[in-house]
Amino acid sequence: MERIIEIDLDSKYEYINKYDDNRINDSLLEYILNSYDDVKDDVSLYIKFNYDASDDVKDNVSLVFRSSFEKSLLNVEKDLKRLRVRNFILMFWGFLFLVIYCLLERFNIFLFSELFLVISWVAFWEMTEGFLFNARKMLTIRRKYQKLLVSKIAII
Repeated sequence: MERIIEIDLDSKYEYINKYDDNRINDSLLEYILNSYDDVKDDVSLYIKFNYDASDDVKDNVSLVFRSSFEKSLLNVEKDLKRLRVRNFILMFWGFLFLVIYCLLERFNIFLFSELFLVISWVAFWEMTEGFLFNARKMLTIRRKYQKLLVSKIAII
């Protein structure tokens, strides 16, 4: 099934980022992502100009959209990589504090051992939350950008 997203533009400044001419603005990007619910669907963008746009602008709009999707995809992949490194570090610290807990329990130092047990479980929980919840959201957004990058962009 194909998802069609229609975009009406009244001026050039409605889709171009204020500070970067090779990127669409954030509100339009958010609108496109929110309009695209099911990542299994293919997507097509239909862009309608409600003003007299030159042929250069019309030719350039597809490149701007693709460039913007590609930059956003790279940013999401960087964030995913950071999240994976963070999860690995948290797993390491969780195991380290769990080992310290076991050693302290072995030598009957109960007060500090419980502290290290709590710290290890906090590290494991943060790792699990990052893996199950945060990574899932980012993977969904990455999949949307991948689909948008290869989407059909039609100027009407």
